[in-house]
Amino acid sequence: MNGGGVRARWMGRDPAWRSVMINGAVSWVITLAGNLSAYIAYRPFAPRLLVDGWGVFVGALLAFWALLMAAALIGPELPPDYERRLARQRLILEVWTWLTVIGVILMLMPFGSAELQLVTLLFVTCYAATTVISSADQPDTLILRISVVLGSVILVIVLEQLPYWPFVVAFLSIFGMSLYALARLLERNLGSLREARASAEASLAARTRFLASASHDLGQPLQSARLFLDQVVRSDDKAARAAAARHADTAFGAMERLLRSMLDHLRLDAQAVEARPEPVSANDLIAHVSAQIEPMARLAGVRLVAVGSTAKVLADPGLFGRALGNLADNAVRHSDGTRVLIGARRHRGRVRFWVIDDGVGVAGEDAPNIFDEFAQGGQHGRERGGFGLGLATVSRLAKLMGGHAGLDTKWCKGAAFFVDLPAA
Repeated sequence: MNGGGVRARWMGRDPAWRSVMINGAVSWVITLAGNLSAYIAYRPFAPRLLVDGWGVFVGALLAFWALLMAAALIGPELPPDYERRLARQRLILEVWTWLTVIGVILMLMPFGSAELQLVTLLFVTCYAATTVISSADQPDTLILRISVVLGSVILVIVLEQLPYWPFVVAFLSIFGMSLYALARLLERNLGSLREARASAEASLAARTRFLASASHDLGQPLQSARLFLDQVVRSDDKAARAAAARHADTAFGAMERLLRSMLDHLRLDAQAVEARPEPVSANDLIAHVSAQIEPMARLAGVRLVAVGSTAKVLADPGLFGRALGNLADNAVRHSDGTRVLIGARRHRGRVRFWVIDDGVGVAGEDAPNIFDEFAQGGQHGRERGGFGLGLATVSRLAKLMGGHAGLDTKWCKGAAFFVDLPAA
């Protein structure tokens, strides 16, 4: 393959793969330089057969490593499981590299002069530090690596009774513990960075979906309203004009609901909503929401049943009205049922408000994520639409008031949603 082809393959590969290849090449050069220096330094002191055998072992490592990188560079397109293969190859190379370092410590170091042993000691401590930094994402085997490398040095120092060996052993022990503490700190920081990156990516994806959904879902009722208004203006039939006006009013109502949902979501995202809970009669809250929903329920042919309660609850009346109103609105428009019940009852020192319908219910696969943003159940009854923000808004409003929203998955005939708040 010519150079242009290799370059094209290189640029076309996954950036993470290119990063692994670059790091691998740098590590290969460092491994070559370090082991070649050790071979040259120890050859005059160690038995020829021993140092040459160790050199062959290191040469095999470097040759295998180079072949892997060359095959990955000029090979065909990446297989689907290339990440798993890279992880396996990386483990093989790491173990092989440990063995070469341990070979320097246990086989060659005892034969060196005091000065050479000191240089080897410095090399090993630097290698251990580099291992910690490069392997912070693999904490499970980190303590084993540190213990094996530094433990081998300590063993040789004690057996050889090198000058000041007690102080050197103490230093290496403290150094090893410090490396382990540093590795744990790096692990925690890397975990925080990964979480922050995942959160930012999820937020960006959510906003992208939100804008796409807004442009689509707002466009439909707007276009319908324009068509119906055009019929009102152009039609000579009084009955047709009246029907078109009703349809236009329905379209504008849908747009109003969508805009209200969008604004609620944006305000909650901006943390511009502040809850001011106060003791409120549960009966008053239910009556207020029922009065708002009743006209829409009547038009939809849904019987709305409000069950009063003597309980008092700590709630922000405005925010709670929006939360319970969203649940009731969803039940009327999306359940495909004929009856919606709104009520409340005490539940373990709290007050639980229920909105229960006799419609199509929530599918089992939809239930775990039904309160997520942009989630819309597959069983949506007579009406489809919205951004999938209604239930997510209910959940966030409930949390602002010190409560939570949920779905009773044991309910069989329809759906039973609730908002749970502290009792006054």
